Amino acid sequence: MLSTLLLLSLAVRIGALDAVAIRSFDRSYPFSAGHAPVDLKSRSAQEDPTHTEECPICARLGTSFLPLAIPYPGLNELTCQVLNSNEAYKETVRNEVIIPCAVHQDYFEEWCCEVSSVPHYECETNVKTDLFASYNTAVVPRASRAAWLSVDTLLTYYAIGKINLAESSVELFVDITLSWKDPRLAWNLTSDNCATSILERASLDTELTKIWVPSMDLLNREEGVQSFADVPAKVYYDGTVVWKRSGKIQAFCSFVGLRGLPYDELGCQFLFGDDANQKVSYNLVDLGNKHKGLLFADYAQTYSEYSILEERSVSISSVTGFAMNFYFTRARRHYIYLIIVPTILFVIISFGQFFFDPASGERISFVLSILLVVVAQTIITSDLLPLSREKLWLNELTTWSMFFVLAGVFEALLYYIAIGKQPKKIEQNLIVEKSASPTQNNAESPDYDLVSCVEAKSDYDSFSTEEVPKGKIGIGPTLQPAFLGRTGKKLREKFLKIMTLIDYVAKFVIPISFILYLIIMYATKKNWDDDANSVWLYKDTTS
Repeated sequence: MLSTLLLLSLAVRIGALDAVAIRSFDRSYPFSAGHAPVDLKSRSAQEDPTHTEECPICARLGTSFLPLAIPYPGLNELTCQVLNSNEAYKETVRNEVIIPCAVHQDYFEEWCCEVSSVPHYECETNVKTDLFASYNTAVVPRASRAAWLSVDTLLTYYAIGKINLAESSVELFVDITLSWKDPRLAWNLTSDNCATSILERASLDTELTKIWVPSMDLLNREEGVQSFADVPAKVYYDGTVVWKRSGKIQAFCSFVGLRGLPYDELGCQFLFGDDANQKVSYNLVDLGNKHKGLLFADYAQTYSEYSILEERSVSISSVTGFAMNFYFTRARRHYIYLIIVPTILFVIISFGQFFFDPASGERISFVLSILLVVVAQTIITSDLLPLSREKLWLNELTTWSMFFVLAGVFEALLYYIAIGKQPKKIEQNLIVEKSASPTQNNAESPDYDLVSCVEAKSDYDSFSTEEVPKGKIGIGPTLQPAFLGRTGKKLREKFLKIMTLIDYVAKFVIPISFILYLIIMYATKKNWDDDANSVWLYKDTTS
């Protein structure tokens, strides 16, 4: 038996059992509510595990079983007897969340069951001839005026196309499977109508479709379900129709969770419903978890900025429609290494200004250069985010980092002014003695032994009179300084004392304040979230 199961596993892998269809969740089978309940539930959810694994291949046809038939040439040990066993059935569905018995029967009943001698194409031709003689594709197959048609719905998620924050849109690649009961499409299995299922052309275009189909679409759409390519629907002999389509849907979102960027979990609600008001209710297939009607395919998406959070994504249903709440997490490394870490480092580097000579222009140049870098980082960050009135964690960090650098710039400028050179009006009156006449340059000249002069220093005193050696910078004895006099000198001395104290305090206060700010921002980053129920139309009561 072990070797047989290995052969079965090999058959699945090489495509003998249409592995692509199975693995990609190509479930062309009936799973309408109240019909084939075994097919609706995962195997773990069944009450009787022994019973759920029993799937007789010929049960639908009610004909004789051919145990020694070999469906696939070359796999002589893979007989119908093996395929009809519970072990083979388990092996077939071992990697599946749900798998209906109908799919198992579809694969093997033509080989393993004694069917009519009529060719299969004639069987289907006979069925279609009888079914569509008087069929109207515009009429909803409701049993009565008061009844609603129940359409079972399964959305299979595959990958994220793109998420555009500036345009508030999310693009996903999905499969959408719809199943309903249309009594007009049922037929009796006979020797002539010997097909258990047929494929029929289905489309939302009434000129192209051969059967009635639901007009379900994405309501908050930029690109909806109705843009999917037309594919045939599978019709079973009991009137069950299964229509599966694949494509891209793009929703216009009211985002939640963006406040915590880049540590956010971004949420978008996809709203589905029927614009035509056909009295159709969409029943989400119960998978035994909060992802009712939502299935995540076994598909690994690589090199993508966003990835989906399966544990947070939920579905919510109502009478006329349903919603799918998808949550996404982003690749944070780009934001951390290219925005957050450089911004923090540049702010810390700006504190190096306190080690420069306060009277030198190098300190001002240094801190202004850092300010320009931080401003550039802020501009780059703003291009990645939507312009909104809501506060974002990353915006707050970069903006307040810029303010910390600005505080250092203003403090350095004021201190530089307090200890800087005298106004240019006084400097213009300075004269260089060596440019005077030869007699004035004579060292023995008594007229220039005493001059009113100033040492070329930053703390120049415009009222000092001292002996200066020849060659020093001086001003003529009759020149009077045009400033504020002695009152200005006192004010300046007082201002210098104040700025000296401020500079000393700022040397410690600004760096410590920035570190405390970072601690607070990171300690509260989980609080930067939105209440989705106050934003979205469908309220989530599961959380």
